[in-house]
This record gives sequence, structure tokens and C-alpha cells, in this order.
Amino acid sequence: MPQEYGGQRYGLEEGATVQHEIAHSGAANAYVGMSGTQIFNAAPLITFGTDEQKELYLPDIASGESRLVVAVTEPNAGLDTSRTTTMA
Repeated sequence: MPQEYGGQRYGLEEGATVQHEIAHSGAANAYVGMSGTQIFNAAPLITFGTDEQKELYLPDIASGESRLVVAVTEPNAGLDTSRTTTMA
């Protein structure tokens, strides 16, 4: 999460350390929830969102006030988004 929207802007080493410690603690659900929100949900908004969208949504996501959820399924791909063929 970019710092300008309230994120810590960890580098790869810091992020790996945090993930390792959470996973090592046995808190698998917390680890999956943390990773899923950042990777699958916030990344498209960070990468492709307009400045207005980022300013509207990212601060609440970074603070934990809002959560993003994605539900993905497709007849021939299931949850494998790399095999998605449906177009909107």
C-alpha cells in the first residue's frame, strides 16, 4: 500500500519477515486474510485505479476501516483467474 494513502510501504524483506512471523505463529487465517486483501484486492486498484478512486478507497483500506472482497469463478477456470475467458 503506498504511503500517500496510509500504507507502510514495506519492501520485500520487511514484507517477507511480517508474513513469516504471522505464518510461524500458527495464525494461518490472519496470514491468508492479510495476503489476500493486499495482493488480490488492493493491487488492481493501486495499479489501474484513477487518482480519485485511490484517494477515495485506499486510505480506509490501509487503516482497516474498509475491506475488499473478490469473488471469482468461471465455468472452465474456477478460481484460476489466469484461465478466465469471459469478457465484460
